Amino acid sequence: MALSLSRNAVCVCAALLTSSVLLAGCALRKARVQDYGIPLCENGTDEDLLSSAALQCWFSATHGRWRTLGHQSHLEALVIDVEARQISDAHEIARRFVENKAAGAYSEILVYVRADRSSGGTSVRRVRWTTNGTFETLDFASADSESPLRVRSQF
Repeated sequence: MALSLSRNAVCVCAALLTSSVLLAGCALRKARVQDYGIPLCENGTDEDLLSSAALQCWFSATHGRWRTLGHQSHLEALVIDVEARQISDAHEIARRFVENKAAGAYSEILVYVRADRSSGGTSVRRVRWTTNGTFETLDFASADSESPLRVRSQF
C-alpha cells in the first residue's frame, strides 16, 4: 500500500512537471511576424534613410522592427510613411530621420507610424519635428489601406 501511494505521488508530480513545461513553452513562444519577403537592412543603410535601399528593408527599434513605406517632400517639409511593429517606437524612428544627413534641407519633418498589418491595428502616431527642435505627437485611427501620402481628389 505504501509503495502504491508513493508511485501515485511520483506520477502526479511527473504529470504536473510535464504540463508546466509545456505551458511555459507555449507562453514563451512569440507570434510569427510576417516579413513579406523583405530582408533586414544591411549595415550602413541607416546612413541615408531617404535612399532607395532604405525603402527595401527592415530596420530595428526598441520594441521591434520598422520600415519606410514612402516619403515625399513639399517645399521645406518632409512627410514619411512608416510601418512598425509597435507605434510606441514612433518617437525613436522620427528622431533617426531628424538626425539623418538627408534631413538637413527640411524645416519640418512629419513621420506617420502605423502598426504593421499583422497586428491588425488601425492606430497611427504622427511625430512632428520643426527646426525649433521640438517633437510633437498626435495619435489617431486610420483605415488599414489609408496612407498619409495618399492624394485625394474631389473631382
